[in-house]
Amino acid sequence: MFDLIETNITHEDRKLLINDINEYFDTGNWCYFVPKYQTWPNLFSRVENHWKKLQDSFVQHACKKMNTNSFVNFKCWAYKNFPLVSHEGETDWHCHKEENLFTISGVFYLMLPSNDSLTEYMEDNQLKKFPFKENCWTIFNGNMMHRPGKRNEVEMKQGRIVIAADINFRL
Repeated sequence: MFDLIETNITHEDRKLLINDINEYFDTGNWCYFVPKYQTWPNLFSRVENHWKKLQDSFVQHACKKMNTNSFVNFKCWAYKNFPLVSHEGETDWHCHKEENLFTISGVFYLMLPSNDSLTEYMEDNQLKKFPFKENCWTIFNGNMMHRPGKRNEVEMKQGRIVIAADINFRL
Protein backbone atom coordinates (compact mmCIF):
# COMPACT_ATOMS: atom_id res chain seq x y z
CA MET A 1 0.00 0.00 0.00
CA PHE A 2 2.87 2.38 0.82
CA ASP A 3 6.53 2.54 -0.11
CA LEU A 4 9.01 4.54 1.94
CA ILE A 5 11.72 5.71 -0.47
CA GLU A 6 14.92 7.15 0.91
CA THR A 7 16.40 10.22 -0.70
CA ASN A 8 19.91 11.64 -0.70
CA ILE A 9 18.59 15.01 0.51
CA THR A 10 21.06 16.49 2.99
CA HIS A 11 20.39 18.80 5.92
CA GLU A 12 21.65 21.68 3.77
CA ASP A 13 19.29 20.62 0.93
CA ARG A 14 16.39 20.66 3.37
CA LYS A 15 17.22 24.23 4.41
CA LEU A 16 17.37 25.28 0.74
CA LEU A 17 14.04 23.59 -0.02
CA ILE A 18 12.40 25.33 2.95
CA ASN A 19 13.85 28.69 1.87
CA ASP A 20 12.64 28.19 -1.71
CA ILE A 21 9.12 27.30 -0.57
CA ASN A 22 8.95 30.16 1.92
CA GLU A 23 9.95 32.56 -0.86
CA TYR A 24 6.85 31.55 -2.87
CA PHE A 25 4.62 32.46 0.05
CA ASP A 26 6.56 35.55 1.08
CA THR A 27 6.23 36.99 -2.44
CA GLY A 28 2.56 35.98 -2.90
CA ASN A 29 3.45 33.56 -5.71
CA TRP A 30 1.17 30.73 -4.66
CA CYS A 31 -2.07 29.16 -5.83
CA TYR A 32 -4.96 30.94 -4.10
CA PHE A 33 -7.83 28.80 -5.45
CA VAL A 34 -6.84 25.36 -4.13
CA PRO A 35 -6.57 24.39 -0.46
CA LYS A 36 -4.98 27.41 1.11
CA TYR A 37 -1.25 27.80 1.29
CA GLN A 38 -0.25 25.58 -1.60
CA THR A 39 2.32 26.45 -4.27
CA TRP A 40 1.72 26.12 -7.98
CA PRO A 41 2.38 22.51 -9.10
CA ASN A 42 5.59 23.27 -10.98
CA LEU A 43 8.30 22.78 -8.35
CA PHE A 44 9.93 19.98 -10.37
CA SER A 45 10.65 22.55 -13.10
CA ARG A 46 13.22 24.16 -10.81
CA VAL A 47 16.81 23.51 -11.86
CA GLU A 48 18.63 23.67 -8.53
CA ASN A 49 20.39 20.47 -7.47
CA HIS A 50 18.30 20.01 -4.30
CA TRP A 51 15.10 19.98 -6.37
CA LYS A 52 16.59 17.63 -8.96
CA LYS A 53 17.63 15.16 -6.25
CA LEU A 54 14.10 15.15 -4.85
CA GLN A 55 12.58 14.79 -8.32
CA ASP A 56 14.92 11.98 -9.36
CA SER A 57 14.21 9.91 -6.25
CA PHE A 58 10.45 10.19 -6.82
CA VAL A 59 10.42 9.64 -10.60
CA GLN A 60 12.93 6.76 -10.55
CA HIS A 61 10.95 4.84 -7.95
CA ALA A 62 7.62 5.41 -9.71
CA CYS A 63 9.03 4.26 -13.06
CA LYS A 64 10.56 1.18 -11.44
CA LYS A 65 7.25 0.39 -9.75
CA MET A 66 5.41 0.70 -13.09
CA ASN A 67 8.18 -1.15 -14.96
CA THR A 68 8.52 1.61 -17.54
CA ASN A 69 10.38 4.86 -18.07
CA SER A 70 7.53 6.21 -20.16
CA PHE A 71 5.20 8.49 -18.22
CA VAL A 72 2.71 11.12 -19.37
CA ASN A 73 3.52 13.94 -16.93
CA PHE A 74 4.44 14.77 -13.39
CA LYS A 75 3.92 17.65 -11.02
CA CYS A 76 5.10 18.74 -7.62
CA TRP A 77 3.82 21.33 -5.15
CA ALA A 78 4.24 22.27 -1.51
CA TYR A 79 1.53 22.60 1.09
CA LYS A 80 2.31 24.80 4.05
CA ASN A 81 0.54 25.22 7.37
CA PHE A 82 1.53 28.60 8.72
CA PRO A 83 2.09 29.05 12.43
CA LEU A 84 -0.78 30.70 14.30
CA VAL A 85 -3.13 30.61 11.28
CA SER A 86 -6.28 28.52 11.50
CA HIS A 87 -6.70 25.94 8.77
CA GLU A 88 -10.05 24.65 10.02
CA GLY A 89 -12.29 23.36 7.25
CA GLU A 90 -9.33 22.75 4.94
CA THR A 91 -9.13 19.02 5.57
CA ASP A 92 -11.27 17.78 2.72
CA TRP A 93 -10.85 14.21 1.60
CA HIS A 94 -9.42 14.00 -1.90
CA CYS A 95 -7.44 11.83 -4.28
CA HIS A 96 -5.12 12.60 -7.18
CA LYS A 97 -6.68 10.49 -9.94
CA GLU A 98 -6.66 11.77 -13.49
CA GLU A 99 -9.02 10.27 -16.05
CA ASN A 100 -7.59 7.42 -18.17
CA LEU A 101 -4.27 7.55 -16.32
CA PHE A 102 -2.71 5.67 -13.42
CA THR A 103 -1.33 8.07 -10.83
CA ILE A 104 1.41 7.41 -8.31
CA SER A 105 1.51 10.04 -5.58
CA GLY A 106 4.06 10.89 -2.94
CA VAL A 107 4.47 13.08 0.11
CA PHE A 108 7.76 14.26 1.55
CA TYR A 109 7.47 15.78 5.02
CA LEU A 110 9.98 18.59 4.85
CA MET A 111 9.02 20.22 8.14
CA LEU A 112 7.00 18.10 10.56
CA PRO A 113 7.05 19.30 14.17
CA SER A 114 4.81 16.42 15.31
CA ASN A 115 3.70 13.04 13.95
CA ASP A 116 0.16 13.96 15.02
CA SER A 117 -0.32 15.81 11.74
CA LEU A 118 0.68 13.05 9.33
CA THR A 119 -1.61 12.62 6.33
CA GLU A 120 -4.69 10.55 7.14
CA TYR A 121 -6.49 7.84 5.17
CA MET A 122 -9.28 5.33 5.78
CA GLU A 123 -8.79 1.56 5.82
CA ASP A 124 -11.47 -0.90 6.92
CA ASN A 125 -13.54 2.02 8.22
CA GLN A 126 -10.70 3.11 10.51
CA LEU A 127 -8.86 6.41 10.36
CA LYS A 128 -5.13 5.79 9.97
CA LYS A 129 -2.02 7.88 9.40
CA PHE A 130 0.48 7.60 6.56
CA PRO A 131 3.75 5.94 7.52
CA PHE A 132 6.62 8.34 7.99
CA LYS A 133 10.38 8.13 7.96
CA GLU A 134 12.55 11.22 7.94
CA ASN A 135 14.15 12.04 4.58
CA CYS A 136 11.88 9.61 2.72
CA TRP A 137 9.08 9.89 0.22
CA THR A 138 5.87 8.13 1.27
CA ILE A 139 4.63 6.73 -2.05
CA PHE A 140 1.03 5.58 -2.60
CA ASN A 141 -1.62 4.97 -5.26
CA GLY A 142 -3.06 8.32 -6.33
CA ASN A 143 -6.59 6.83 -6.12
CA MET A 144 -6.32 6.59 -2.34
CA MET A 145 -8.61 9.03 -0.55
CA HIS A 146 -6.62 11.05 1.98
CA ARG A 147 -6.49 14.39 3.76
CA PRO A 148 -4.00 16.51 5.69
CA GLY A 149 -3.75 15.51 9.33
CA LYS A 150 -5.12 17.64 12.12
CA ARG A 151 -2.78 20.25 13.51
CA ASN A 152 -1.81 20.25 17.14
CA GLU A 153 -0.49 23.00 19.40
CA VAL A 154 3.17 22.36 18.55
CA GLU A 155 2.47 22.67 14.86
CA MET A 156 0.37 25.78 15.40
CA LYS A 157 3.52 27.41 16.80
CA GLN A 158 6.10 26.02 14.35
CA GLY A 159 4.27 25.32 11.08
CA ARG A 160 4.49 22.36 8.72
CA ILE A 161 5.67 21.98 5.12
CA VAL A 162 4.81 18.97 2.97
CA ILE A 163 6.07 18.48 -0.57
CA ALA A 164 3.64 16.47 -2.69
CA ALA A 165 4.06 14.98 -6.15
CA ASP A 166 2.12 13.01 -8.75
CA ILE A 167 3.34 11.11 -11.77
CA ASN A 168 0.88 9.81 -14.38
CA PHE A 169 1.18 6.72 -16.55
CA ARG A 170 -1.07 5.51 -19.38
CA LEU A 171 -3.34 2.62 -18.42
